[in-house]
Amino acid sequence: RPPRSTLFPYTTLFRSYLIRAITQARIAKDFVVVHLGDISIPDVASQVADFLLPLEQSTWTFCTGVYEKNVFLSLRTTNMHVDAGHFIQEIVGDWGRAGGHEMMAGGKIPLPGNHNLSYEEVTEHLNRAISLKLWGEELVFEFLELPHEE
Repeated sequence: RPPRSTLFPYTTLFRSYLIRAITQARIAKDFVVVHLGDISIPDVASQVADFLLPLEQSTWTFCTGVYEKNVFLSLRTTNMHVDAGHFIQEIVGDWGRAGGHEMMAGGKIPLPGNHNLSYEEVTEHLNRAISLKLWGEELVFEFLELPHEE
């Protein structure tokens, strides 16, 4: 595994993940989600979630990636009324391990794991569980539209 410092901004590797994240990101309400698929460093999920959180329309960001047959996930929020660590533990349940603090959380779910689902099925389940818990409904996600200069 490469040293953690290779992941931080302005490295070619990090820029390539940001480009992938921006092109694959989806949004519903104030929830931005991106599922990166295969990643070469587990920390990518947390770095991308951190990067996407300051977007104007975002209060929540959720990023996942697969590294060595594990889904690494990262949840970030600016909502101070929800404990992100406790929240993600409830969402992940017995599928894996999760934890965190008030505004940031992460976890790991093995593939195929005791749920016997694919990465795509796991991420669909996580999207659905998070949206039902936060908004009481299953959200419909659309591509993220970033502001652009004319």
